[in-house]
Amino acid sequence: MEQTRLVKFLAVWVVNSILLAVISQIFSSSVVLGNAVLSKGLASVFSAFLLTIVFFLVPVAVEKAEIGVKDWRLWVVFDFVAFVIGIWIVKRLSVLTGLGISNVLFVLLVAVIFCVFDFGIDKYSDKLLKKSK
Repeated sequence: MEQTRLVKFLAVWVVNSILLAVISQIFSSSVVLGNAVLSKGLASVFSAFLLTIVFFLVPVAVEKAEIGVKDWRLWVVFDFVAFVIGIWIVKRLSVLTGLGISNVLFVLLVAVIFCVFDFGIDKYSDKLLKKSK
């Protein structure tokens, strides 16, 4: 059981790192990776690690709040809200994380992209890991 969670965590982390690098290249004037201390690659990996932790803490927070979630669309909403908050915090700590985002619109855009990809990876990896057993 724990191995599947680890594989899912690593897959989401790698995809988030790649997504941050690609988003940084596409929107180079609005999403910036790296600072005086961190290189672009290290900033991408570290920021993606923090956002992956946020993604995996959403089910724990929902369980602690005792909210009964049956519909997958509600999970997407919870993930989106968590990503907006997480990206905003990581952005505000840009001196430590190396991720700079120019305005709220790009925070929302990055949150939507992360939410779509991470939710897709989570569902696809469930099917893939069950098939390999």
